[in-house]
Amino acid sequence: MRIADSQLHVCLPDTPASPWPDWAVQYGPAGTGGYPVSVDQLLDGMDQGGIDRAAIQVPTWFCGRDEYALESAAKAPDRFAVMARPRLDDPGEAARLARLFENETVRGIRAVFIDGGFGELSAERWLTDGTCDWLYRFAAERDIPLMLWAPRSTEAIGPLADRHPGLRIILDQMNGFSMRPEDPADYARAIDPVLELAAHPTIAVKLRVWDWQVDEPHRSETFEPEMKRLVEAFGAERTFWCSDFMNHRSFTPARLREVFANLPFLGERERNLLMGEALCHWLDWP
Repeated sequence: MRIADSQLHVCLPDTPASPWPDWAVQYGPAGTGGYPVSVDQLLDGMDQGGIDRAAIQVPTWFCGRDEYALESAAKAPDRFAVMARPRLDDPGEAARLARLFENETVRGIRAVFIDGGFGELSAERWLTDGTCDWLYRFAAERDIPLMLWAPRSTEAIGPLADRHPGLRIILDQMNGFSMRPEDPADYARAIDPVLELAAHPTIAVKLRVWDWQVDEPHRSETFEPEMKRLVEAFGAERTFWCSDFMNHRSFTPARLREVFANLPFLGERERNLLMGEALCHWLDWP
């Protein structure tokens, strides 16, 4: 079984050559996040965790700046795919994306739609107000999968899929979000509307464990049932595990892999799909 992780981040440090916005500092060494992240850290963690491949993503504050992701993938092209991160409010990015996809490591696009700190680059309204119509057309015409995280706009994703029947959508992180990290049930309640999207054959979903700031027991009491509901609804051929292991405090890479590989409701075929085969198929990643 080839293990392919659907979400790992790379991120350069905050320097004059690669500046972070003020609101992103909370995700750095002095805050609660796990950034910056080097490709060597990813490779070390993957080796320790028994992870063969991973889809690289960059933080939202690097929209339109994919250089380090490409450099990282070039270091181990047999192990990494890149999810491009365009500026969502700039239709001119279509030309840059077309050039990026000449690189065989670039296998998809990732877009985030959430207000707050991210709003300057990923406003919620852009999902449906026409700002990103250029992106949907670009991805649909070229059959490029779009990883999409719009946790407060789940009800808008089904109509989006209907308007763009050729667009393949991968829901990031179960399309969940919680304003109360200490309460995993708050996150779990967001799963119900996501289940309804399984009726769309062009929508897949990434599974995740509970927030990295919460201890492991919360996962076992809350998200194993939610993962089961999602796998049963979407089918294992449309569900992918993601570790994002650099952002976890309570889990090693190996432990994260074990959590998903040992889900008791999976048969052997479903386990192979969830742990990598389905993702590689969706990303056309041989």
